Parts: sequence; C-alpha cells; structure tokens
Amino acid sequence: MDKEEFNKALNKIIANAWTDEQFRMTLLADTTAIFKENGIDLPEGLEVKAVEDTEKIVHFILPLHQSKMNCLMKISRLMRLSRRSYLKTLQRF
Repeated sequence: MDKEEFNKALNKIIANAWTDEQFRMTLLADTTAIFKENGIDLPEGLEVKAVEDTEKIVHFILPLHQSKMNCLMKISRLMRLSRRSYLKTLQRF
C-alpha cells in the first residue's frame, strides 16, 4: 500500500468514526480489525490501538525508542504523514 492509498483508507476510517457511532465504538475496541477491514495490512503480531481526544483530554504519544525500531518504522512514518495530510485538510474548513 502506497502513501496515497494509506491516506485514503485512514481518512475513510476517520470519516466513518465521525458519522457512525457503532463504527466509532468498534474502532476504539478493535482498531487492528478495522484497519485490516479497510485494506491496511499490518505485520503479524502488530496491534494498533485508537484513542480518542476529548474536550478535556489530549493524548501525547510517546514514540517507540529508536533502539527498538524495526519494520514498524514504515508504518509509523505513514501514520505521521497521514496525520499531517489530515490536519492540512482540516485547516481548509
């Protein structure tokens, strides 16, 4: 999956979570399954966990220490690039 396909899949997941309460709850409960259902292939044994910011709680994600990185680097980089793309899209509205 290239960067553009990844961004489209991630944006679709976010849009569905914002418009479908049941989907949002499933995403929060089983993020890895939702990613796979939307064509985002993850390495065997890797779990993705969605967390949701609120008006009073904003999450700070501590990245994996560089000494422990392996194949997760590509996925992590795609997630950061996708987040930047998503934030740029939000700025237009």
